[in-house]
Amino acid sequence: MALVGEEFPEEVPPRAEEIIIPADVTPEKIPTHIVDYSGRSRANVVCMVYDVTAEATIDKIRTKWIPMVNGGIERCASLSKMFLLFKDSHNSGGKQVRPAHRELHGNHPAHHEPVLGDRDLRGASLCLFLHQCSAKNLKNISELFYYAQKAVLHPTAPLYDPEEKQLRPACAQALTRIFTMSDQDNNQILSDEELNYFQSPDPTSNSALVSFRIRVPQDCSTELNHFGYQFLQRMFEKHDKDRDGALSPVELQNFFGVFPYIPWGPELYHTVCTTDKGLLSLHGFLCQWTLVAYLDIHRCLEYLGYLGYPIFSQQDSQIYAITVTREKKIDLEKGQTHRNVFLCKVIGSQGSGKSAFLQAFLGKNVAVQSESEENRSSYSINTVLVNGQEKHLILHEIEADVEFTKSSDTTCDVACFLYDVTDLKSFNYCANIYKQHYLDSQIPCLFVASKTDLPETSLPHGFSPAEFCYKHRLQPPFYFSCVSQELLSTAVYTKLATAATFPHLNDIELGASSFWIRIALGAAVATIVGISLYKAMMKNK
Repeated sequence: MALVGEEFPEEVPPRAEEIIIPADVTPEKIPTHIVDYSGRSRANVVCMVYDVTAEATIDKIRTKWIPMVNGGIERCASLSKMFLLFKDSHNSGGKQVRPAHRELHGNHPAHHEPVLGDRDLRGASLCLFLHQCSAKNLKNISELFYYAQKAVLHPTAPLYDPEEKQLRPACAQALTRIFTMSDQDNNQILSDEELNYFQSPDPTSNSALVSFRIRVPQDCSTELNHFGYQFLQRMFEKHDKDRDGALSPVELQNFFGVFPYIPWGPELYHTVCTTDKGLLSLHGFLCQWTLVAYLDIHRCLEYLGYLGYPIFSQQDSQIYAITVTREKKIDLEKGQTHRNVFLCKVIGSQGSGKSAFLQAFLGKNVAVQSESEENRSSYSINTVLVNGQEKHLILHEIEADVEFTKSSDTTCDVACFLYDVTDLKSFNYCANIYKQHYLDSQIPCLFVASKTDLPETSLPHGFSPAEFCYKHRLQPPFYFSCVSQELLSTAVYTKLATAATFPHLNDIELGASSFWIRIALGAAVATIVGISLYKAMMKNK
């Protein structure tokens, strides 16, 4: 009542009415409801009041109110802050009671005179001791409610353990992460420049904490743009301490030091290209980020947030590192695409060589692959030149027992049907999947014959892969082998990336090819007929 009336009330009712402090008169701009005690009250802050001139009121705090509030905390998670409010001697002729048997805080300023210690409040997540106050003299009344708001909005309980007198583990981890992020040259020391940058307004501004929500319309994809790649390259160079152009396992672990977990496992080294020593190169590093941005954009934004992208790139949020492509149907209508990342699903029966096909994309032949059979990945990603432009191609191996029950199961930019030339059933599997799920789609398809270093199984006339492709207006099967480095060819991957980049040209080119094939066949027939007629005429003469 002294707070709202700004004067001491001569007549105090047994219980005050609920008071609401409007948001516009509070420093934090948060409305506050003040409720006189009720057993049914639910609160964020509890203020315990006692009279410093009456020891009985002090004892009651310890014996009744603290146990009651602690029990309330167990029943209600939102009841998590506690205050002690001191009444001073201005109300009682100068007499104060200060029992000596209570535990005191030894590090408070002289004007703080606590009578209860932390151990009396065990179970409460925070105990904040305030100045003595007086309703009669209006001393420190408004301050009480200011600190009440501050304790809820800026609590210290998650940061500091008063019993152990040390930072809580999560707080120490967060501060270590902040230090690591601020240490831009990665020398374990904050220079004056780094320290000044850390203390500048920008890194702690609200704009740097913008929630990274991004909406990706159906049939669109997500890619890192040049802002994202520039930032990630800087992060790579920061953690490449030996300057060998690659991240060792230790350097990669240090890179993830600002993360709450290690997001990439050992399958990473079977997903992207590595150096001759098996280390993660800059190219492979950026490819992995490209893969994450394409497959799980929200996880990618989360990772960029851990690295401090908004702060060090001086942008509002990590969304500025991402480009959302336009719908694929628009690309087909306009006959061009601005996409730089394409997904290829590799479909084939068990044993057709899909895993080897993915690893060959990373430059590993069968001999190299056999050295490391564990930690296989169902994805591989690399760059391919298409008409002189660098594109990222993602290969996704589809298990043979997968059932294509949803449209999303078949969705991709290009489909690769991989079959074993020594196994008739292998080709039949691919042909059936194609006819069931891809025959009427606009997705470019390419049949690839694997293990061509082995003798090809002869098929009955009319059932050969070449005849199947011709019948369905597909390009002829592409022959592929990854037995040796000499036979290993990247042409098939370029062909897949080209088909994905120009899906609108596939039918046109195939139609033209079929047309010229028919012309050629017709010309050949005409030539044969002409020669026969000429010979007959000469014979008659």
